[in-house]
Amino acid sequence: MSVRLNQELSSWKDVLAQLGRIGTTWKGYSLSSRDHTTYIEAILMCGMVLSDLSNRYPGCGSHRDHVLWCYDATNTDVSDLAAFLPDVIYRLRHYCGDTDKCTYADFKHQLASSYPRAGKLLAPVKEAVSRFLCDPSSDTLFAPYQFFSFLTHLTLEDIDMSVELEMKFVENEERVAQHHAPKFMISWMREIMR
Repeated sequence: MSVRLNQELSSWKDVLAQLGRIGTTWKGYSLSSRDHTTYIEAILMCGMVLSDLSNRYPGCGSHRDHVLWCYDATNTDVSDLAAFLPDVIYRLRHYCGDTDKCTYADFKHQLASSYPRAGKLLAPVKEAVSRFLCDPSSDTLFAPYQFFSFLTHLTLEDIDMSVELEMKFVENEERVAQHHAPKFMISWMREIMR
């Protein structure tokens, strides 16, 4: 193994140890120890994916950028990152056809309206995203797509999604309760159900 590769692997081991000391949350609640470990290892692997991409595709940042991204992602609530990543992929695929109006600043601004940390989470692939927006093609989409889709396959074991589903059910019930149907429609619906 080359000296450079050994140094890089040693650096990633140090980053993993430091990430392990950062608290990770899902909607403000601390992750279980098992999910925390899974999550920080996935974040680290995503940083390593960036390193691999930067060797072959221009615009994927430096090793320092990749490490900073790992810290920023770990400090981001898991639920926010879980919503952000598919949204970025969707927007990249459907952004616009008029490349004169497709700028990185506009793209980031649109994401920042929903995700305040968008700039930090996009930072290591800023140039690659800009290149794609100026020249949309499968070649220019490859690196940003690989990066942003990597973590979308992550599964955490101890997150109780039933609480979230129950909250959505209650919200929907409250929303439906605010709508009042005319009496004739309620009678008609009763007849159909009988």
